[in-house]
Amino acid sequence: MNKTILLLGASNDVNGELSQMAIDRLECAYSIYANNPDIRFLCTGGFGEHFNTTQMPHAEYLRQWLLLKGVKNENFLPHIISSNTYEDIHKLKEVINCMSIDLLIVVTSDFHVERVRMLYEMFIRHENVIFIPATSALSSNELHARMAYEEKAIQFLKNQICIRQATFDDILELKNLYQGTVLTINRQDYSQEEVDDWASCGDDLSHIRKRIETHYFIVAVNPLSQIVGFSSITPQGYLHSMFVHKDFQGKGIATLLLKEIERYAMENKIVRITSEVSITARPFFEKWGYTVEIEQKRKANQLCLTNYWMTKELI
Repeated sequence: MNKTILLLGASNDVNGELSQMAIDRLECAYSIYANNPDIRFLCTGGFGEHFNTTQMPHAEYLRQWLLLKGVKNENFLPHIISSNTYEDIHKLKEVINCMSIDLLIVVTSDFHVERVRMLYEMFIRHENVIFIPATSALSSNELHARMAYEEKAIQFLKNQICIRQATFDDILELKNLYQGTVLTINRQDYSQEEVDDWASCGDDLSHIRKRIETHYFIVAVNPLSQIVGFSSITPQGYLHSMFVHKDFQGKGIATLLLKEIERYAMENKIVRITSEVSITARPFFEKWGYTVEIEQKRKANQLCLTNYWMTKELI
């Protein structure tokens, strides 16, 4: 099995002396290597005023420490030259896309693991990964400060959303999101009887599966891996759906989805997007340049509901 340790960097001083945090992570990573001598190392860390002002990348100091412990030079992959955790994960995505990794072992400080895991799930989602916390030997004051910083950084991340394509594994969650939004949010503009009928369209999961197969179908996912919105468009430019979770309204999620749909459309030379838009969603689409062609009654399941045929020229 092709195993790789992702060793996240910490800091070193102006003389290249590694910080206690870096040593904690190195010792943890080396203990894994001791029982897996064929494992590869992917060290991270470049330059920055807050962690390394020398002429050599921080990742190289990590490599040199491991070489002195007896790790062979051939066990190292090219460094990830980065300046923060966010860059570590983004550049790791490029590495994963270019090479085969059967098992990725992410080593970082115990107080840092939660944020690293969140970023990883947001941007990579490589299934075969484990996170190993390195026990911190920092002073109580420094550890408290680090934990406080991580808490703020994690709270910031919880407000971040990523966009990816839907998979068949998402189907049940998409159904629940769709029905919850229709029954709660669209109830503002439609009768209870109407939203009940509309929501029942989601009962047949094969319809969702078919759209995932035939549409450009995207989902918005928060750092907790919860789907908070979705949208889909056909290759011909018909925007079939745009729904945001009832508990995540007003956070810019629909805008993110629409911008990605329009990017896809332009990339695929779709010059005009059409959509059948609910009373509830009409103001949002008008805000982004869509115009009403006609007001109409369209059958949901058994009932005919009011909506609008709207269009937008992209070129």
